[in-house]
Amino acid sequence: MRQPIQLVLCFAALLFDADLALAGSMAERYPLPLIASGWPVPAESFRFMVSVQLGGGHYCAGALIKADWVLTSARCVEHHQAGAVVRSGHRLQSQPGRLLSVKQILRHPLYQPHRLTHDIALLQLADSAPLDVQPLQLPTAAIVAQLLYSGVYLASASWGAMTERGEAADELQQQSLPLQDYHHCNQPEAYNGAVLPSMLCAGFASDTADDCVADSGAPLIGRYQGVDYHLGVASFGRGCAQNADQPVIAAATTTNIQTNSNRASYTIYSSSWFYLDWITATLTANH
Repeated sequence: MRQPIQLVLCFAALLFDADLALAGSMAERYPLPLIASGWPVPAESFRFMVSVQLGGGHYCAGALIKADWVLTSARCVEHHQAGAVVRSGHRLQSQPGRLLSVKQILRHPLYQPHRLTHDIALLQLADSAPLDVQPLQLPTAAIVAQLLYSGVYLASASWGAMTERGEAADELQQQSLPLQDYHHCNQPEAYNGAVLPSMLCAGFASDTADDCVADSGAPLIGRYQGVDYHLGVASFGRGCAQNADQPVIAAATTTNIQTNSNRASYTIYSSSWFYLDWITATLTANH
């Protein structure tokens, strides 16, 4: 029998207090993950994806969970209450997309700057997304039991930069990543105890050509019986394509990733299931 990922279903927020010190400097130690490897998403797929844009360009990824609500990372909108817009569409530049104004930004109330706990936010749009957009479904307990177990492969996607400080990819890119249990992700060679019960950990035990994931805010996606579910929000990780002084030493080209580090390179996602009560309450209160 497949077992759900350990502790996903049953930890309260009070359990985090003793662990905040571990995660306090995570924003500085682990930058925004990059897409760096992956493959293009077919134009008819992942229509729930949106680009969260600041200053006229792509900054983070997000996913529609309602026609007028986007789920993304709190760190993406930490300092930008004004000026954020959302862009729908498969390509960022070479095809026309629709810019959607953000009515309000609602970060999780326990999120704090420079900490990567409770790294999740909702963007309410001023107008609904185009009719051909199919929002991601939020998980239920039954879906969690089917999709959240160690070793299951889940998808993530974004337009994140292909190289450090590079331009965002024009075409939406996707990845397939195995979900890891907390024991592996909290090993000294990984995150040394900083992965909390509110988080999901996905990726590979060592750097490969397939371990660079989308930038922050990107959804972790599971499919069950033909329906796509929102399982997590990309929060932090050791990106590939970074300089040698970064936690994982890697050099990216357009065709492969070459590394000289054997350290684990998991990407950490805020669990949609863990925050489901907050998400649901926020949507209801701002209906």
